[in-house]
Amino acid sequence: MLSTTERAVWDAYAQGEILDLAAVADRVVRASVLRRLVLDEGANPATARLRLRSADIDGALDLTDVGVDRVLRFDGCRFAETPRINDSRFRHVSFSRSRLPGLEAYNTVIDIDLRLHGTHIDGCVGVDDARIGGTLALDGARIEGWDGVAIAGTRLTVGRDILGREGFTATGAVLLNDADVGGSIRFAGARIAHPGGRALSAPDLSVGAICDLCDGFTAVGTVTLAHARVHSKLCFDGARIDDLDLRHVRTRELVLRGPSAVDLRHAEVESLRDDPATWPERISLDGFRYRTLSGGADRLPWLRRDPQGHRPQAYAQLAGVLRENGQEPAARTVLLAGERHRRDSAGRLARWWGYVQDVAVGYGYRPGRAAAWFAVLAAIGTAAFTRWPPVAVQPGQPVALHPPVYALDVLLPIVDFGQERSFAAVGWTVWLAYALSAAGWVLATTIAAGATRTLRK
Repeated sequence: MLSTTERAVWDAYAQGEILDLAAVADRVVRASVLRRLVLDEGANPATARLRLRSADIDGALDLTDVGVDRVLRFDGCRFAETPRINDSRFRHVSFSRSRLPGLEAYNTVIDIDLRLHGTHIDGCVGVDDARIGGTLALDGARIEGWDGVAIAGTRLTVGRDILGREGFTATGAVLLNDADVGGSIRFAGARIAHPGGRALSAPDLSVGAICDLCDGFTAVGTVTLAHARVHSKLCFDGARIDDLDLRHVRTRELVLRGPSAVDLRHAEVESLRDDPATWPERISLDGFRYRTLSGGADRLPWLRRDPQGHRPQAYAQLAGVLRENGQEPAARTVLLAGERHRRDSAGRLARWWGYVQDVAVGYGYRPGRAAAWFAVLAAIGTAAFTRWPPVAVQPGQPVALHPPVYALDVLLPIVDFGQERSFAAVGWTVWLAYALSAAGWVLATTIAAGATRTLRK
């Protein structure tokens, strides 16, 4: 036996009309009646649409494992139990501005949209393995998750967009593992809270256009987009995120202004846009590759923020980008800074040798220093050996003493001008000759090490 309200619902369904029960005293409609309506094979599929406004749905609406070309639209309705539309197919489904204790739509196919605009859900939205041809609309929705999960969307496929703006909030994790979104994800200003766990978890996510987590997007908990593919832009401009995992991410443009800690290991982007004022406190850069950088800021403090310490690839990557832009001196400065950073964590002997290489030739990136050192040492030797000339090893030999050449002969290893063999220093200049010879070997060794390092780069 149908109530008066339920009979009105039946008539409106057949005509495809919206039935607004806001002004009706009896707003209760049994879920079993709605199921009979949707499965009524006698209804004209061209006009039959379930379009209810301000109704109270009593019982569990169970439309599991059905395949009907129908529109289900509930606007401002209250559901006593969780609607179940698992393993089914519909043309369009909407629960806008309604209140639900949860929603189950696992492995469901919806040809157009699933709309939860302004909906309050005291439970989990389950859309694992679902396929939505149009848009998943979450604008203004509030989801109070169950068992730590607000949205379960593993392997979810959305043909167009996932929209979570206008104050969308979720208490519990939003899981989009291995999801495929043909258009964009737009969560600007949204808030997802899962303290101590993953707030937004979307490893292996694929987005055809933009993934917008900007303009005040807030995550209480970690955000994981490891191995995600975003074909246009991945944006965190003004986002409030404590821990962001972007390992192996691929995107054309990455906007990174806001997160406190970011893992970019082995990520690849065409363009990185950021701001020194909002650089993360910790940023893992090993294996991170990019082609262009915004602004002309000094990036050396940025590289120093890697919690893993010196990462050679990070310095080489920045130097390579600078070289491609014709900034060879800046590239050399970056590589030199990398050697100094590496030296900080080396052992005592290695640090000492590093300081020698730095002072002598700037680790091979300041070759002019070696020439300056040779010139200074040669001048000292020339002055000393002119004032206190060496004596002939064999008196009466035909070779004449030339103090500048003698100084160079002592200073330069391997090179032999015959002066050092023919004359011997006297007095304190003996020790000067030893010092010049040792300095020459040190300089030659550091030059060779620096040249080898530079050629490798």
